Amino acid sequence: MTPTQLAPPRVEAAPPGASALPAASWHPAQDAPPQPRIIPRPASIEPLLLDFLAYLELERGLSRNTLEAYRSDLLQLGEFLQRRGLTATAATHGDLAAFLSQLGVAPSTLARKVACLRSFYRHLRREGGIEHDPTADLRGPRKPQRLPRVLSRDEIARLLSEPSGTDPCALRDRALRR
Repeated sequence: MTPTQLAPPRVEAAPPGASALPAASWHPAQDAPPQPRIIPRPASIEPLLLDFLAYLELERGLSRNTLEAYRSDLLQLGEFLQRRGLTATAATHGDLAAFLSQLGVAPSTLARKVACLRSFYRHLRREGGIEHDPTADLRGPRKPQRLPRVLSRDEIARLLSEPSGTDPCALRDRALRR
């Protein structure tokens, strides 16, 4: 099955006490009983996911933990898209942004999910599964800028004390200070 094909349809039963067909369209003496409505189900993300994970493991050599995290992230995306009646290959930038915005996770987790989506859709594009990468303009959370750690007074005093001796380490240390 190609990524754009639909998966087997799911059957939706009519609510209790109601027919799946309008009441006027079926007469027990004339026709066979009404058939349930068939609603097409979007293709699963599984075949694309397996191909992507094989690529990550064999060609990029990513660790088991990374592969498992990416697998989990993409299955979560697949469930989200399926609820919306979409396939992974039909998802737009807006769909992916909506997926990320509804997660409610820590910024570091969100950054990993964005990286996973970018890598996944770049792979699909490279393999010819999609024409346009919906993650091209997708931005993750900004990483906080951390201030550098400063030296204590004692550390500064030790650093400034003149290294003595003629051994190679002392000569190196004196040269580094100048």
